[in-house]
Amino acid sequence: MKKVISFVAALVLMLGLFPYSANATANSKTENIIHLDNGYYVVVEIISMDNRATSVKSGSKVYTCKDSNGAEQWRATLYGTFTYTGTSATCTSSGCTTTISDSAWYEVSRSAGKSGSSATAAVTMGEKFLGVTINKESISMKLTCSATGSLS
Repeated sequence: MKKVISFVAALVLMLGLFPYSANATANSKTENIIHLDNGYYVVVEIISMDNRATSVKSGSKVYTCKDSNGAEQWRATLYGTFTYTGTSATCTSSGCTTTISDSAWYEVSRSAGKSGSSATAAVTMGEKFLGVTINKESISMKLTCSATGSLS
């Protein structure tokens, strides 16, 4: 009985890792690097998922803040789902999450929305030292789908 339960649990976990159909493909690329005034920098990466059977594109734009040594401080991710026809594209849903890697950082605010062919979000992160906020970083995020299904 334990083996059956273990097998079912493993199967459920594996299926949870693949939220897209078998026809889906994933691509990722680093779009750019943003240098901040305080010595930190933000790596911006686009991850796209598309299902070849439909004109639907899902993807995310990940903003990873790192210190001068390359250690991750926090990450903000904008998610978007789009439909495209070859002549136009529409954002059908958007969302935003944050992940904190260094406990000195905390989330001040976060919001997400959509407009036309773009998913948008705004995130502000704060950094504390000895309980006092010493730094705040605000990021405006935008993920846009072209009429042909290309994310930027």
